[in-house]
Amino acid sequence: MKEWERDNTPWHMKDLEIDIIPQYMKDLEIDIIPQYMKELEIDIIPQYMKELEIDIIPQYMKELEIDITPQYMKELEIDIISWHMKELEIDITPQHMKELEIDITPQYMKELEIDITPQYMKELEIDITPQYMKELEIDITPQYMKELEIDITPQYMKELEIDITPQYMKELEIDITPQYMKELEIDITPQHMKELEIDITPQHMKELEIDITPQYMKELEIDITPQYMKELEIDITPQYMKELEIVLSQHMKELEIDITPQYMKELEIDIISWHMKELEIDIISWHMKELEIDITPQHMKDLEIDITPQYMKDLEIDITPQYMKELEIDITPQYMKELEIDIISWHMKELEIDITPQYMKDLEIDITPQYMKELEIDITPQHMKELEIDITPQHMKELEIDITPQYMKELEIDITPQYMKELEIDITPQYMKELEIDITPQYMKELEIDITPQYMKELEIDIIPQYMKELEIDIIPQYMKELEIDIISWHMKELEIDITPQYMKELEIDIIPQYMKELEIDIIPQYMKELEIDIIPQHMKELEIDIIPQHMKELEIDIIPQYMKELEIDIIPQYMKELEIDIIPQYMKELEIDIIPQYMKELEIDITPQYMKE
Repeated sequence: MKEWERDNTPWHMKDLEIDIIPQYMKDLEIDIIPQYMKELEIDIIPQYMKELEIDIIPQYMKELEIDITPQYMKELEIDIISWHMKELEIDITPQHMKELEIDITPQYMKELEIDITPQYMKELEIDITPQYMKELEIDITPQYMKELEIDITPQYMKELEIDITPQYMKELEIDITPQYMKELEIDITPQHMKELEIDITPQHMKELEIDITPQYMKELEIDITPQYMKELEIDITPQYMKELEIVLSQHMKELEIDITPQYMKELEIDIISWHMKELEIDIISWHMKELEIDITPQHMKDLEIDITPQYMKDLEIDITPQYMKELEIDITPQYMKELEIDIISWHMKELEIDITPQYMKDLEIDITPQYMKELEIDITPQHMKELEIDITPQHMKELEIDITPQYMKELEIDITPQYMKELEIDITPQYMKELEIDITPQYMKELEIDITPQYMKELEIDIIPQYMKELEIDIIPQYMKELEIDIISWHMKELEIDITPQYMKELEIDIIPQYMKELEIDIIPQYMKELEIDIIPQHMKELEIDIIPQHMKELEIDIIPQYMKELEIDIIPQYMKELEIDIIPQYMKELEIDIIPQYMKELEIDITPQYMKE
């Protein structure tokens, strides 16, 4: 074949239909690649592979695409090293490993770089020693240990050389007996014991065979009952008790030890609290004094006795507000009175009690404004009313509070002008309005304030003439203008003031004839002149006054014919004569009257031919 120098392809080989034995293949001296082997379509058994005498690397095996069973691997009789296994990229199950019948060392397992679960370890069916576990270099969690389902003895735990924390022990979920703890040979600290969350019985403590110091007991943070102490079977000295920092009298009784006075002194405890309640002795006030101890409010409370005012007095101690508060008793007014102490304002504040008006009344003390201020309470109108004291203006001023209209209303007192004056506050119109009282003229006068037009306007009351009269102020035109009210004629009449022409002018109103008539004053010519208005005929007619010649003359106006006509009066000769004007022909013509001979005669003028012609 070689000599033919032909291409010895797999299909060529197959077509020859010869027995392609390993020796044949070797003698061909060709490169026997995996692909070549596959295309030959022969049964590639381990024996065949061995006889080929080629380097059977993992990559070669993979490319052959055959089923590489453990049995196959064994029959190949090659060294199945860990990296070989990895490169084969097969599923390395525990069963696979067992069937390989190789030595599964921790190092081998690590080099496989597979997930070494507890289940995997169990299925390997090897001896999982502490040393093996350590060499695996995996995280040996409590959960891992539990799932291994091995006997976790103290010796095993020690040999693992891991940090055996209480949390670790708890999560192992094993029975942590005193014997187990001792054999672990770890430092059994109180913190360790607490974190184990086991029932730390006296028996447990004894079996641990540790030094049960008071500090150890305290740090355990357990309920150290007398029964517990007795079962520990230790010497309960006063020093031991002191260091435990639990010296209750009931506890002492239940310990069933001889509580001598010397023992009590050495305990160096507060003798008060257990003395009365549990040793069942009567702690009278002189007893308390003779004990020469600091009688604190807490001690008094712990005694659970009736702390009467008399008891407090007999103690002969300084009864400060702070002391009273800490007693946590009901500090009634009666209690305060019976204490016979000076109930000063700062004392009351520091008591931090609800100082109601009723409380203040029941104290039966003089409630001065100064006292009220120093209490620093909210002095509401309701508070003031309930105190049932005389709320004088002086009292209100001394309180130094904001005396608002609302406050005054809620006091429900008679807010007289005198009261308001004595308050010495700024009585603004707004203030008066908000008081919601009847602001009579008399009230305003008695306030003795400057009743300016602006003030009156801001009061927003109905400023009727009667109101203005009763105010008894000088109602000058300027005042009337500034009031900015409608100065109607009847208003002016009712004011009952002297309505002079000057007054009318200064009002700066439109003086129409109707207005003048309604004033019902005597409209003499002099009055009309002083008004300095334009006296037109229409004006004269509307005044409805008797327009006599004398009146017309006194008006000192130019009585032209047109003016006379527009007056629409009966211009008789007598009227014309009394006017004392120059009755020229032109004037007569313009009058447009019937100039009969009789009329002309009665005029008593010089009727010349020239006059007649004109």
